[in-house]
Amino acid sequence: MNSSNRLVQKLWNFCNVLRDDGVSTIEYVEQLTYLLFLKMAVERQKAGLGEVVIIGLDWQSLLDRDGDELEVHYRHILESLPPSSAEQSLTSQDNRPVAFPAD
Repeated sequence: MNSSNRLVQKLWNFCNVLRDDGVSTIEYVEQLTYLLFLKMAVERQKAGLGEVVIIGLDWQSLLDRDGDELEVHYRHILESLPPSSAEQSLTSQDNRPVAFPAD
């Protein structure tokens, strides 16, 4: 199996874990976005555009793990990322999602 197929298989395996754990569609898309960000950071680095993600919290660190170790490490990566300004604006001070009024 070539490296591209391995990457796709690992991504789908993680998607299955998310779905089986009852992750909502919005959360699912958010997780896929993080994974794609990590993958694109590697592509950016390979193109000589500089590092975006700290080594050890990068795409390769995910590829080096399987099963429970992969899930634990991925959660560690998410906890290590600084919140974006969009996330900060949609989160209250006690770190709960902001409740938007119904229309």
